[in-house]
Amino acid sequence: MPFFRDSFPEHQHSIVFAGGSFWDPVHHKPELGVVYTNLLLGSEAEPVMREADKILFHSIFCREPELGRLLLEEDLLRKSVWIPWGADLFYATNLEDPVAPDSIFGITMPYRIEFMRRVSAICSGAYEYNVAVAVSGTTAVHFETYLPLAFNLDEMIRSFPADRKKATAPLTIWVGNSATSTNRHLDAFQKLRTLTEGLDFRVVCPLSYGDKFSTITAAGREYFGDKFSSLDKILSVPEFISELDKSDIVLMNHIRPQGFGSILMALLLGKFVVTESLGTQHWLETYALPHFQLSELLRCSKEYLIQEASHYQVQNRQKLSHLYSTETLINTWRRVLSPG
Repeated sequence: MPFFRDSFPEHQHSIVFAGGSFWDPVHHKPELGVVYTNLLLGSEAEPVMREADKILFHSIFCREPELGRLLLEEDLLRKSVWIPWGADLFYATNLEDPVAPDSIFGITMPYRIEFMRRVSAICSGAYEYNVAVAVSGTTAVHFETYLPLAFNLDEMIRSFPADRKKATAPLTIWVGNSATSTNRHLDAFQKLRTLTEGLDFRVVCPLSYGDKFSTITAAGREYFGDKFSSLDKILSVPEFISELDKSDIVLMNHIRPQGFGSILMALLLGKFVVTESLGTQHWLETYALPHFQLSELLRCSKEYLIQEASHYQVQNRQKLSHLYSTETLINTWRRVLSPG
């Protein structure tokens, strides 16, 4: 909200949190343009949407019960821009993360596809947009952008200078972004157990949300014993960056794009990123941002990785500071918010 309010003061902005009972009602302040609700239609959110010139949907994930009705609202769809979450798009493809036909995602798959076909514009990387076109035949306008961050990148990493002292041992491998099955933790653990034999290493998993915490924790301890640890609390952004900075290698074993914010931070901190997602790989290659094979990294010494990290960190910060500068983001969203 501060980004939109400060960057586009000529517009009025409202934000609607449509989710489950975990939303804190103390933040529900319609008079300030902040609405917390379980439903979009038939609630205080509906008049906000109808009066708006543009609607930005950051995901339709968790909106399954409303998709059928939403598709009847041609006037709303005609002025809607979709910023897909990974689950939005790849649940609809049923290719990279197959879903059960009788699950809520399987049942609503035709609605998801119809939504992306009829929405007016899509904000995403080129890979994801091409997937949407292939799946739905959409002719939506494409805006090349990943999810904009709600904080200043340069400010966040200011206390992590390129010449900061780094721990020499053990080799620390960060795995995934949450306690969800799409992180494919067990597959990652099997790879690591095979490749780390004889190494002084530890494995860290952020597991602060998702429903697989117990399963992943038990498996991590079985595979790695006391070399495994987990982060089970939601951290502030500075705390999260501090924890991430203790790692050497960041392994995102997802098949679909996921954990993008964590990958962005890892690059800024000079970490070696390994990702299995074709979409994420495509984005990194488009902007000449490096990603690596796990096997090649684990053949290198910790000292060599530390030495090389400084080079990648300087290079990545220059590129990402431009890609995610306030000026770049404002120009991007000015195009998104323009009439038509």
